[in-house]
Amino acid sequence: MNFYFTIIGCTPKNRLIEQHDVFFGMANQFKDLVPFINNFWPECNGVFHIDSWRKVEYIENYKIEVVNKNTFKGEEKIFFINLGGYLPNDMEEYHFKTLLIAKSKSEAIKKVKQTEFYKKFSFKGAASHIDDQYGVDIDEIFEIEDILLPEFKEKYSLQITETETYKEDQLHVGYLSLTKLLNSDF
Repeated sequence: MNFYFTIIGCTPKNRLIEQHDVFFGMANQFKDLVPFINNFWPECNGVFHIDSWRKVEYIENYKIEVVNKNTFKGEEKIFFINLGGYLPNDMEEYHFKTLLIAKSKSEAIKKVKQTEFYKKFSFKGAASHIDDQYGVDIDEIFEIEDILLPEFKEKYSLQITETETYKEDQLHVGYLSLTKLLNSDF
């Protein structure tokens, strides 16, 4: 069983531009998440694509494993943070999505403020922020176990184990159609 972090794109009815959301799920293969994604974002009416995905095995110097519910409970937690930031004379709001290991939201905020994105995409009058706020708003930080679908929360937990053998997770970035995903072996 694997833990996946996914960026989904679609253009829901009555929207002018493509919208995005994140989805976290557990499955043996990435394509097994399609029915869960459909239920998660019903406004897409089954017409969505994947902009990027990652099988999460390592975060910082921690190994991440899916285990049966109540098998593991540690102090460390996985946090998802979506930072928004701006550049001068550019109408775009840029985003940086990251997973961090911390014992609390306040510790996660301290860590994310050390990222290059936080430093680069801030200028006077438009500081990088945790979405929808200038400055830091802890309401926009999510502990992963809190935002998993009930189908995953009822069966599984995420085991977080400190390790010295860190390796970078492979990021799969770029448009992946639903048809191509369903016919893949990922």
